[in-house]
Amino acid sequence: MGFLTYYIFVAILLEIAMFLRLDLGVLPKYWLYDLSIILMIAGVIFIIPNHIIQAIVTAIMLGVQTVIFYVNFSLYSLYGDVFSFDMINLFKETAKAMTKDFSFIWFMIALIIAYIAILIGIIIIAVKRHKYPVSFRKNFSLVIVMMLLIIQGLSASTIIAQRNQVHATSNIVQADSISDSFLMDTSMLKLASMKTFGFFGYYTNNLLNTLTKINSSNAMLESAITYFNNGEVHDQTDSQMFGVDKGNNVIMVMMESLEWYAFSDGTYNSRILSDELTPNIYSLAQDGVIATEFFAKSKTNISEGIGFIGSYPVGKYMEQVTRHSNDEQYDFTLPNVLKDNGYSSAYFHTNESTYYDRHKTHTKLGFDNIYCWDYDEFGYDGGFDWGEWIKEEDFVWSALDYMIPARANKNQYGEDAENFFTFYTTVSTHGPYDNNSKCADQQEYKDYVIYGDTRDLPKEQRRYTNWYSNMINAYGHKSNQFINRLINYQATVVGLDKAIGVLIQRLKDYGIYDNTTIVLYSDHNAYYHTLSNDIKGLPEEEYMDIDLNTIPLIIKTGASSKLERSENGFVEIDRFCSAYDLLPTVLDLLGIRFNKRLYIGNSLFGQIDDTFQNEYGENKELVVYYSLTGGLISESMYTLNMTDFHYDEFVTIEYFAKFKEVSCQTLQKLNYIYTLYVHNAYKYIIPVN
Repeated sequence: MGFLTYYIFVAILLEIAMFLRLDLGVLPKYWLYDLSIILMIAGVIFIIPNHIIQAIVTAIMLGVQTVIFYVNFSLYSLYGDVFSFDMINLFKETAKAMTKDFSFIWFMIALIIAYIAILIGIIIIAVKRHKYPVSFRKNFSLVIVMMLLIIQGLSASTIIAQRNQVHATSNIVQADSISDSFLMDTSMLKLASMKTFGFFGYYTNNLLNTLTKINSSNAMLESAITYFNNGEVHDQTDSQMFGVDKGNNVIMVMMESLEWYAFSDGTYNSRILSDELTPNIYSLAQDGVIATEFFAKSKTNISEGIGFIGSYPVGKYMEQVTRHSNDEQYDFTLPNVLKDNGYSSAYFHTNESTYYDRHKTHTKLGFDNIYCWDYDEFGYDGGFDWGEWIKEEDFVWSALDYMIPARANKNQYGEDAENFFTFYTTVSTHGPYDNNSKCADQQEYKDYVIYGDTRDLPKEQRRYTNWYSNMINAYGHKSNQFINRLINYQATVVGLDKAIGVLIQRLKDYGIYDNTTIVLYSDHNAYYHTLSNDIKGLPEEEYMDIDLNTIPLIIKTGASSKLERSENGFVEIDRFCSAYDLLPTVLDLLGIRFNKRLYIGNSLFGQIDDTFQNEYGENKELVVYYSLTGGLISESMYTLNMTDFHYDEFVTIEYFAKFKEVSCQTLQKLNYIYTLYVHNAYKYIIPVN
């Protein structure tokens, strides 16, 4: 009996401690459901006849719980997130990216000490059991078996009863709230699910949702198909910019960890661009529009996928979803839509193709070909260490004939020139920024950051760049390590700009620069070494701050000629927006009609249906962004669990009510999209003519 009671006591104690650290209260709403699972695990331990094996199993189960406690604390502290089972597929990628900056050493040590104390308790019980062994005589064994059956029976009955109680409520997202069954059946609001069902209840539900289609019954599938087939079509009536780039080629570049200040003169004003260090990106901004309120809080692979898919399978790993499907399954993705309109498509990445299994997923999602640095034709030499990235400029030169195909040359082929779609994900600006000084020719970029075009002059004739002078004035009081990291980061941005310059020159050489729509967007902020927090003067715990996660979006488009320029000389869009809006925006500019419901976002040039009245009685658009690592977010509010809401002082009661309503609509739409993904059911959606 010792290990059974010991496990129950320690498991509950660890769960309460984790709840308190994650600000979830003390006990979950359905605590009996949670306790039932604890009792079932304890029952398995109880029936093991060998006390040594009992001790090992107890130690393993409590060890796993302790490790998840640490992981959850770390994720919550960094992103407002907790562990889910789909993350196991990303362990290799996550492990590479982890450094001591994200390790929370002090908390790790505290949990190690706690676990050592737990092991001592297990050892004491094991020694006692060895010294005073339990005699499993016939009658006593029968009593033990009966007790086990009672524990398991009560636990199973409680689980069934609690599940029935949960599903007695509607499985539909209500107008301004979500049901408990929705939390049980999806992983969209992890913290809310854990707060409702407890540590063990949440992970039981999450495991079932990850391995099965538990939340996607035939009724849900039919509802999803009906929902999408009744969707409205976006066309010229929805946007004044519809078709302004009709027939254009498309290049999308997802710039790893890019910040607005990387394109500035070093004065922290996140939306003022300078041509001093990044003249090529500056020129694209001059020829297009910049979205000053572009917000992103997603991992790299998710931001990338959203950019050309317009959605993402929440709670499922993309390789898991696409494994048994074919490339015709996802005809709503940008490469597939453009393919139907006569475009060729290719994906490029300055890293290994196996990173996030891109070599398995991206052709399924519509790309004709993928090209990554570990391809022989790009001079791959067997690998590189994490953080010692190759130059983006080198990669672009190597891949240039694939990125901008020869058949697109309008000077040579005239009206017979072929359209292409290129998606390029960079990596060099990712960090860690301590290691970037080891990159090939990195010193050249660093010197350019500090001295600009005077870097080759004698020392007495060199002049500091405005970027360097302004940064030193602002941050010179910080450590040399910080300044060095900042310079390393900016040096990689200079390299990226040079790579963009190579693409621009090839487009001009082919006579297709004016006939190419170019989208540059960032996946998330520069979180490595908390660089973004330091630059923006925010403490580490302010991971949800709007300014912290507002990053670049630049679209080179003919629409700029039809819009008014700001005092800064740029065409600016100040709508709160995200990567979900990119695909609808590109289709809008190209004049390609689409089903609005197939995508989470809206065209930046289209109308937003959801509005509210501000404190001045003015009608304003309300956009809500969903993040797997940040809950539901608008420009003035956010919530991680649809229970606790954080908002600024200007939020009105109407805004609050509208935020909840739009958030619930977004969650319902995400659930419908998830249902289509897990059932491979997009083939049932009627295409837009």
